Amino acid sequence: MSTKKLLTAAVAVLLLSPSAYAARKSSQAKHRTLLNAGIASMKSRDYGRAIQDFAEAAQAGKSAEAYFLLAYARYQKAFAGGTPENADREEAALAIKAYNAALGMDPGLDTVAAPYRVYHSLGLCYEAVGADEKAIEAYRKAFQASPDNPMLPLYAARLRYRMNDVPRSAANLALALRKARQANKDKALVRMVRTDPFFASMLKSDLNRGIVSEYEPGAEEMRDAVRDTPPDQRRQILAEAQADSAALRRLAAADEEFRFNRFREAIDGYNETLLLNQESAVLNRTQLSLVYEKMGTAYNRLGLSNGAIKALRFSVQEMPGNSNAYYQLSLAYAVSGKYSQSLRALGESFKNAPSDAELRKLSLLARTDSELEPIRDLPGFQSLLGPYMERLQARR
Repeated sequence: MSTKKLLTAAVAVLLLSPSAYAARKSSQAKHRTLLNAGIASMKSRDYGRAIQDFAEAAQAGKSAEAYFLLAYARYQKAFAGGTPENADREEAALAIKAYNAALGMDPGLDTVAAPYRVYHSLGLCYEAVGADEKAIEAYRKAFQASPDNPMLPLYAARLRYRMNDVPRSAANLALALRKARQANKDKALVRMVRTDPFFASMLKSDLNRGIVSEYEPGAEEMRDAVRDTPPDQRRQILAEAQADSAALRRLAAADEEFRFNRFREAIDGYNETLLLNQESAVLNRTQLSLVYEKMGTAYNRLGLSNGAIKALRFSVQEMPGNSNAYYQLSLAYAVSGKYSQSLRALGESFKNAPSDAELRKLSLLARTDSELEPIRDLPGFQSLLGPYMERLQARR
């Protein structure tokens, strides 16, 4: 132990009474016992028991180590289904909360043996709850922590493709293959991309297929074939790429208008995005749902409830689990005097909340937003809200 740490420990002993010092030592022993018990449960894949032990250890010791282990146990439980699409969203959200608590205590990850694993699992958890940009940032930090690991940019490539950002997906895929070649693992990585359904969807893109083909036998011949593509076909590919880019650029501009509360301009931008998307079909159903959700929210902010209802119904049609769209729909129905429909939409919002934190936020808004004042005195409001409030109280 360093002189500074010895001095700190000595001062702590001098400041504590004998009983307080004994209590502290006892708490530290309990903390370590719980951590060891949790680790043993992890080895036997009893993640539920491990979570209990690590959560109790985190309360007993308030250590970054306990929170990192708690987060990892929750991550393991969340991903029993194997992929972000099949993950337990609520458990993934709790893992994110624990990871962020641990990172607040140990931002340099000094207590972690393999820091990249923290950011990699955090990225997967963000994917599971639909926070794709945060997932990308986590994968970037994972790669910074382990810059020779080809799997990390591969995960980013897969997510970028799912976000319809094909150029960046291709860039991440190329980086993954370069790193794999440096480690003489490019053939194995190509085989994985070709055969693993988790990654193979990326190969629907001509650009990604071309990148992978460069690392396969006969790559030179393949490149010659690409160069020999007829001019008309090359022009068609370029035109499709430009159409995709136009829709995404207009969406980004509309989001900027929305962010600065220029709601009329945002609505115009989202409508133009939808028109451009009819030509390119670049937006997936989740993205379309978010476009309609923001459009409906903008209509609500302008007091145009009929326009809001129309847009928000499209939003929940594209993504039935969009809790925020259901909440905005509840507001629009309430303002329009459609109280029973407002209550139904509010119930769907609560039911589809991706985490306890989101449910807590929605329940608070439901009790305070002025638009819902007409339905708060209805018997159905309390009977709807009551079970969710009891659930939140039980989990504190």
